[in-house]
Amino acid sequence: MLQVNHIIFLIHPGCYENLDADTIRDANHAIYVEWERVAKQRWIESLAARPSDTLFVQLYGPQGLFDTAVEHLGPAWAVYLKAPFPEDEDMREYHRRLLAVLHAHLKGYDLELRPSFGVSRSRVASLVTAARLPSIWDLRCPRKCGLR
Repeated sequence: MLQVNHIIFLIHPGCYENLDADTIRDANHAIYVEWERVAKQRWIESLAARPSDTLFVQLYGPQGLFDTAVEHLGPAWAVYLKAPFPEDEDMREYHRRLLAVLHAHLKGYDLELRPSFGVSRSRVASLVTAARLPSIWDLRCPRKCGLR
């Protein structure tokens, strides 16, 4: 069994990637499009420098970004999380479904998460700040997302 000691976890990357020019202009999203482009390039560059025991986890987002991760890391070390959203909007059930996808991937490739692994939301925010990556969350919904 191989042990996962690091995770690159992208949550809804590429939100602005597929917007048409009129929508970007009308909604004044140009700065977000540019920041997202820069962040995406940094994510891709970071794949080459990652430790060999790193799992790339992408929650939705562009298939091309995930395909690039698979090219760099191999299929065992990259997982695309996607699950049907419950009709009753039960978030616990939705999260259970997403975790089931993750667990199936880990089991299928004989991977194990290190038991002491854990990252808080505030730690993620600190890592984004330390890496000087633009955080769309910080700009769009700081209170709603609980990052401030």
